Formats: sequence, C-alpha cells, structure tokens
Amino acid sequence: MEEKWAVRIDPLAPRPAVAFAYQMPEPRGPEYFAMGIIEDILLGGEDSLLQEELVRRSGLTSGVSGGINVIGNLYDYDGPMLMTMGVLHDAEVSTEQIMRAADRVIDGFAARLASPEEMQKARVRLRSGLYGLLDSASRFGMVGLLAAFALFDDDPGRINTIEAELLAVTPELIQKTMGEYMVPRNRTVLALLPPAIAEAKGLEAGRIPVPDYRAEPQAPSEVEAEVEAEVEAEVEEGAGP
Repeated sequence: MEEKWAVRIDPLAPRPAVAFAYQMPEPRGPEYFAMGIIEDILLGGEDSLLQEELVRRSGLTSGVSGGINVIGNLYDYDGPMLMTMGVLHDAEVSTEQIMRAADRVIDGFAARLASPEEMQKARVRLRSGLYGLLDSASRFGMVGLLAAFALFDDDPGRINTIEAELLAVTPELIQKTMGEYMVPRNRTVLALLPPAIAEAKGLEAGRIPVPDYRAEPQAPSEVEAEVEAEVEAEVEEGAGP
C-alpha cells in the first residue's frame, strides 16, 4: 500500500478543510481495541495530543474532530473501517502544514510508550462512553450492541467482554499497533478547497501526487497571497456582525 492524497473542490465551502484517515485492523482483535485507546489519546477531549499541537501550540485550527466509525460507535460494525481525523482551517494555512503538524504528533506518540496517565484517561473515557450506551433511558444503545454482536459474531454475550478487552490493552501493544497502522502508507488525505484557492495552487479535483509535505514550508506566491486575502475577506464579510 501507499499513501494517497486527493482534492475535492467545493464552490460552497467558505473555508478549506482537510481530512485524513487510517485503515483499521480487523474488528474484535487486540489491535482493534488498541486503536480505540489510540483514538482517544489522539482525539479525545480538550487535552488530546492533536488538540494540543494543532490548536494550542501551532494555532493552525480552532478544533480537531474525528473518530472510529463516526456514524456509529467503536463496537457496532463489521468489515473495513477507518479512523478519521479532520480540521477546518484558514486560507493561509496549507494542507501540508496541517499534515506536517499531525505527523509530528503521531510519529512522536509512536516513538514512545503511552504514559500511565494517558492510559488511565483513555480507559475512563471509553468506559464512560460504553456505559453511556448501555445505560441510556431508552436502552437503544444496549439493544443495538446486542444486535450487532448477534449479527456479526453470533455471540450477543460478547457485550459483557468489552470492558475487559479494553483493559487488556497495554502501552506495548499500542506502540506495536501504531507502527503497523498509524503510518502514511495506511493513510488517505483529502483536501477540501474553495475554487479560488484550488486555482491559485494549480490543483484540480481528484487524486494528486503525494507532496513533499515534510519539507520546510515555502513562502506563498504573490498570487496565492492575494487569493488567500480575498477569501479571508469574503469569509469575514459573510460572517457579518
């Protein structure tokens, strides 16, 4: 496999955005539960690693969103799935800048063992989310999980093993899983651009060659700077008082 980059041009987009996603391991295995912990450490809450780098330290965006199976939850699917992350950003920030900052976080995390504090916070949040599903007043969450495990595993009783399987994840397993799955060759990057910015960068919709985004950023051309200023002005005008 190899890393894939693509561009989507949207005339209705007031600001650029970028999403990047990693192919998940097979459901229900140890690496699958490790990815649940990884997702929480990278994306879960205001103290997540990506939030800290992209928002607080670099100031590239106002927030980072995403997750595993964003239209459901970690437990109620079978088959291929993605861990997706995405940000909205200003016109003067490039996709390459976003990905360079994201890789600093992900590569740095992959190079070390998760700390006891990180493991504890992730486990607490995942357990809280699981109990929120199971203890909802309507019981729809519990019924949904029972149905998913009955359909996909022929074992609705597996609902009782989720917590133990999450607690069995170790920092060593997280590091091993990061090295196998949280790598560029297992990733697709999609840039969403307003037409003016795409034109200034000479980009068309569709798949593009992977840029050398790890290199130091270059100063924007006069045309790019002018277009970015115009787009920013349009955004501010559209926001209004």
